[in-house]
Amino acid sequence: VPKVHASGWTPGCGYYVMELLGPSLKRFVSKHVMEHRQLLPMRKALELGISMIRAVESLHDLEYVHRDLKPDNFAFGMEGSANQDKLYIIDFGLARKYIDDNGEFCPEIDQFCGNMRYASVNALLRKGHGRCDDLWSVFFIMLEFAKGPLPWSTVSRSELAVVKQRSIGPELVSGLPPEFGLIMEHLQSLKYEDLPDYDYMVQLLQDCLSKLGE
Repeated sequence: VPKVHASGWTPGCGYYVMELLGPSLKRFVSKHVMEHRQLLPMRKALELGISMIRAVESLHDLEYVHRDLKPDNFAFGMEGSANQDKLYIIDFGLARKYIDDNGEFCPEIDQFCGNMRYASVNALLRKGHGRCDDLWSVFFIMLEFAKGPLPWSTVSRSELAVVKQRSIGPELVSGLPPEFGLIMEHLQSLKYEDLPDYDYMVQLLQDCLSKLGE
């Protein structure tokens, strides 16, 4: 999460002054695809997956869910800085606390917000947005980087939830390392209040990276 250097109010609006960052993840990947006319190498897709999971974990540790994760809302550190390869989450306009002042889980909100392409099925069905739903978005981003356009990329808004729900299964991760399937199974096991196992997912991706190095 980027550092906040200052915040306050001016007549009519509030403001935050945050550290200056480099290119967005979307811009980084689009540039690679245009220059090389191919998807990211699997190794890079896995490395980005690890970085995204850790970035999301850091936000969840602050008791917030983002609710609008997409490649546009991740950015690298400023080019030329010591953190230029570090990935940050940005754009917290839809972020929401999932723990209230009494330490209890906030009630689920029957309202969709965010990007429909990367949103979880539960979010699309307006069943609330918890920590697991942020990680579904990360998973879909990883799939797109590793495999290409998602099966629902061209589906109409009215059909998206049904098509996405039907698509989540073995075929969705076919042709990918088995670790993708294990991550998907873990996410399927989680409910709104459940704590995701960030270390488990990262370890799976690290194991996959190790196999690529053999």
